[in-house]
Amino acid sequence: MKINTKIEWSNVEWWVHFYAYITLAVVIYGILAAHVPAIIGHPWTTCDEGGVGCIVTIHLFDVSMTLFNRLLVWYGLWRFSSIRVHSFLLLLVIGVAVNLVFFSFECSLIFDSFDRNAPTWEIVALFSIAILLLGGACLGIFLVLKLVLYLQYLPKSNGEGLELGIDGYYHPKTEEEIIALVKKANKEKLQVRCRGAAHSVAQSIYTNPGKGQPSVPNKVSEDTPPNGPNINIMLDQFKKMTWLDKEKGIVEAESGINLGADPGKSTLEESFLWKIWNEGDGWALEDLGGITHQTISGFIMTGSAGGTLMYDLVDNIAAFRIIDGEGNVAWIEKSNPLFYAMGTSLGLMGIVTKIRFNLSPKYFIKGQEKTTPTAVSDCQIDLFGSGSAEQPSLETFLKETPYTRIMWWPQKGSERIVTWSASRETPYTPFTPDPYHEFSSSGLITKLEELGAAILYTILGITNFIKIIANILHDFNRFRRILTKQWAATMGAFLGWVFAFLLTLILGIIAFLPICFLAIFRFIPKLLLPYIINIIQPLTSSKNPLKEFEDYYYSSLPMDNVVDDILMGTEFTEIWLPLNRTEEVMNLLNDHYIANKYSATGAFSNEIYAGNTSPFWMHQGYTNGMDEFKDGTIRIDLFWYTVNDGIPNGEGDYYDQFWKLFKEAGIPFRLHWGKFVPDYDFKDWATYYKTNLPKMGDFLKLREQRDPNNVFLTTYWEKRLYGI
Repeated sequence: MKINTKIEWSNVEWWVHFYAYITLAVVIYGILAAHVPAIIGHPWTTCDEGGVGCIVTIHLFDVSMTLFNRLLVWYGLWRFSSIRVHSFLLLLVIGVAVNLVFFSFECSLIFDSFDRNAPTWEIVALFSIAILLLGGACLGIFLVLKLVLYLQYLPKSNGEGLELGIDGYYHPKTEEEIIALVKKANKEKLQVRCRGAAHSVAQSIYTNPGKGQPSVPNKVSEDTPPNGPNINIMLDQFKKMTWLDKEKGIVEAESGINLGADPGKSTLEESFLWKIWNEGDGWALEDLGGITHQTISGFIMTGSAGGTLMYDLVDNIAAFRIIDGEGNVAWIEKSNPLFYAMGTSLGLMGIVTKIRFNLSPKYFIKGQEKTTPTAVSDCQIDLFGSGSAEQPSLETFLKETPYTRIMWWPQKGSERIVTWSASRETPYTPFTPDPYHEFSSSGLITKLEELGAAILYTILGITNFIKIIANILHDFNRFRRILTKQWAATMGAFLGWVFAFLLTLILGIIAFLPICFLAIFRFIPKLLLPYIINIIQPLTSSKNPLKEFEDYYYSSLPMDNVVDDILMGTEFTEIWLPLNRTEEVMNLLNDHYIANKYSATGAFSNEIYAGNTSPFWMHQGYTNGMDEFKDGTIRIDLFWYTVNDGIPNGEGDYYDQFWKLFKEAGIPFRLHWGKFVPDYDFKDWATYYKTNLPKMGDFLKLREQRDPNNVFLTTYWEKRLYGI
């Protein structure tokens, strides 16, 4: 007789939850059994002869075992999912071993209790705990076998010959496989979405979750797709490049290739920018954003851009190859009017498989970074005025500076800006690079600075003491992992791990009490914030000289590349406003900061960029040549630390004050689609977007033609674009 070894997911999930609840009950029982007798006047006799040392030893052992079982409960009830089976299985195997050790310990206590003539209730209690531990270990072994069986017979084929990865993604290698997935979605009424480097807010990237499953947290750098039958694709197998004309710099690149290095996933040598730089005489793109670990398709499809009005990435883009919502694939050339609907199409017009580029000759950049007060008498720019011949207005500065980024610290007592500016140097001649360093030029010091900043912003952004400590422990662990990777390259994997662990442990011990103190008395770091900012961002002076750099464009133009997206997890709303409103915008913001103090400024800086015009219909810089955006934009990036309490984009939340500020002042604005946009009044906001993006109506009509069954349209985008 044939035995059916196939196990359904629902069965696995039920048993994991059952195990977690049983374990929780046993943990609660054990805690009560250990402490209630003493509370009611019947203390345990276990340590009658051992004294304080015995009590401490038993508690260290019991507490460690109990905490690990609580971790199993938490993971089983709140983190377990179909794509975390392997990690839970590993925890479970360790848990079984822990409980068998715990069982052996309880058995030894039982034998000792007979020798010392312990009271009957104590022997019964020890027996009950031992039996529960043994039963829990047996149940754990049963669940281990069930999980192993589930993984062994996990149906991986989608019926089209393509396998679903254990990480929850499909990893197609050919266009035919992507087309098969799109057709499967049409047939089974599923959704399809593609992710790049996960640099956008998560819900804008992924499909809807399955019925009864939670949505992914709407944060950046969220690598895990939602549970459910919908199809999430990672194009990490789509990284090939084909040169059509090396002499003219014409190349086709698959959409999953990263612009630059993506730590842990793609090296610099594998990246698009490196490869075009080192081909023939060398090639380049006209512009880059603040980071380059994005994929080329993710960068372009979300309307990302650098800080310049002189150079435009659109000049380098010649064509998109796209699979539509019915599985049809075609090149859409720049000569095709639909080309301008495809750029910044947010994955809603289809899946981009390749992009054709007409590249620019390579160049390097030369620039400086200077920190000055915002006061007109001390600043190199007239931030809030119309400027003069000697001191340009901000609008003039943005127009005349080839590449620039301004960090504005508006907090009272710290008012200052950090002005990064650079120009091109051509023709290219060999030179010794002197790269830009946002933090220290030392890798270790940089990561220490990031860790310190992470601790500060965690304390300032969270009110719950336990949550503060938990997040800071996560930061220390991230710090250790970064150092391990860095040091493994020079001293080997084992020594790298050992030294990173020891340094992190020493730092944690040194910082533990100060962190606890500041986490309890949170008003202190808030009170000291202006002084802290003055220390971490000192004014340029003889003691803090002007930063100057000269480097390859792909290395220093993305000035935020060195920042770890998780350790320094910052998110933002990016507001694009007409450049000719710059003076009005800056005065509105400054007055708002002065009037509302910390509730408006927060603990962080904000960013000011120029934004070029764009012909792409849904791009934040789109212009038809007759609107207010025809001269370009000023972009305001308002930061939010990832672990802060609450969300920043709800009604009445942090970002809402700025959206309303510009709305009420009658200044039109657009929002970067990959960052935070309003999470309320969807109908009103959809109307507002359409008012400020003249081609949005045409975009939505074309989207419906190209995707009649809405396989690419998720609830997230339906709410924001249709107001439903």
